[in-house]
Amino acid sequence: MFIFQNNIFFKLTVKSYEFLNSAHESDLEWLNIKIEAKDNFFEWTSNGAFITVSELDNLQKWFKEIKTKTCKNKRMDFLENELSFQYFEEKKCISVNFDFSFHPKGNEYVYGKDKEYKIFFNIELLDLNKIINDLNFYILKFPKRK
Repeated sequence: MFIFQNNIFFKLTVKSYEFLNSAHESDLEWLNIKIEAKDNFFEWTSNGAFITVSELDNLQKWFKEIKTKTCKNKRMDFLENELSFQYFEEKKCISVNFDFSFHPKGNEYVYGKDKEYKIFFNIELLDLNKIINDLNFYILKFPKRK
């Protein structure tokens, strides 16, 4: 998934399952992801197992709802709070939100002091079909396992 506008970008890549095998079914849901981001102040990369197969599916559904103007949940949060998304319908934009390990400060992040960092994209300039298709590629590549 790649979003680019005015020298600001966000890229999400699903690299692998976190665990190849596990006696616990819930462990089989976790995905290793890599994020790359840039705005007018920072450019950074980070990775980790911070999203599940089900959450990836929910993210695609969320973008579909934005596209069809049926989005009721204005914010898409995940179990791990490193990454989230927010839809500002009235401002016609979305934000990609980074916290903890995905914050641009990286290892310099101070819990309790630093806050979620956001980059914004104009929804009218986004290719929502491409975002949805990019997410679908990863959903098919990394299906839910039992």
